[in-house]
Amino acid sequence: MRFVLIIIIILIGVIPYWTGIEIERQFTYITQNTYQSANLKLLKSDYQRGWFNSVASSVIQIDEQIFNLEHEINHGFIPISKILIHTIIQNNSQILLNISTKVKINGDNTSIVNMPPLQIANYQLQGVQGHISADRRFTKIETIFNSPKLTYNKIEAQAISLQLNVNNKIANGNLKIANIFGQGMQLANTELFGSGKINNNNLLLDIQTKVHKVGNYGSSSSNIKLSNWHLPSLLQILLTKDKGMIFNVMAQGIELLEHSPELAITDFELNTEEGLVHGNLQIKIEPLANPLLVLFNPNPLLSILNLQLEIHMPKSFLSTIPYESVRQQLESWVEQGILVANSNYYQSYILLDKGLLQVNGKPLPLSAILQ
Repeated sequence: MRFVLIIIIILIGVIPYWTGIEIERQFTYITQNTYQSANLKLLKSDYQRGWFNSVASSVIQIDEQIFNLEHEINHGFIPISKILIHTIIQNNSQILLNISTKVKINGDNTSIVNMPPLQIANYQLQGVQGHISADRRFTKIETIFNSPKLTYNKIEAQAISLQLNVNNKIANGNLKIANIFGQGMQLANTELFGSGKINNNNLLLDIQTKVHKVGNYGSSSSNIKLSNWHLPSLLQILLTKDKGMIFNVMAQGIELLEHSPELAITDFELNTEEGLVHGNLQIKIEPLANPLLVLFNPNPLLSILNLQLEIHMPKSFLSTIPYESVRQQLESWVEQGILVANSNYYQSYILLDKGLLQVNGKPLPLSAILQ
């Protein structure tokens, strides 16, 4: 009996200590394999291991922003009680994320994520709640995030729900938004679902969209594909708070263009009382010969822009477009013969390649569509 008690006492002492060693090993592994991209730098990392508890901290830099990560770790008593990790992520002393994580004996983990209401650049979030499940190597990750409201530039999105599953660096998921309105926009029950991955800092997305109701029209759907979008440059542009810093935004834009981004919107459909509006758009940027010249003269961009646009719309739809500038532009295209009448519909096929424009198979000067 005394021998059994001695064994139990030893286990009570040894298991939390061994757990602490394993947690430190995993922390080191994750730290070394996470902060490796050019725009993400690990400035400082510290781990202080105790017998039953440990504390860890990291300081990382993303572009020009500094983030502090503080971890409080309870080693638990495997397998009776799980390892508990409480993490706080701060920027300029403002709490961005509060994360509570439970770790199983095999290293698989689940986290509850809470983000308080905050403003990031021109984006205002009314809080985020989420759940993350991952295996010990973070090769398989399942996430669910919900937010009541996101506001940007007087455009408001309500009741946002994101589900994202990552398996070997390939993500699949869906995004649902109950309402989007503002700046003349009104969308009801928007859903995006598809897949994506990041390869050498380049973002690739393949998404299907569905909108239950678009303004005074009916439903809408499309397929969207993005290729070779340089993620660090894209994030820098999106998160630039002062858009008046035009030189910095243009510099990031040029870096984005240097990676030859592609955008394809195919099988676009909008149901209206006047009939079906549908179209396709494909845009590709060819490599820039001298990127610096574009800062002072954007005209060379037209020579590297490859664009294909198909439009098919009911004639009566034109007068219902709520955006005056768009309506006037399309009306001028009708006058110029860019939109061609075919029975009760207008249609057009526009091709721009190496600075040469063709509309419905006929060459036209670029000024025809840029007026």
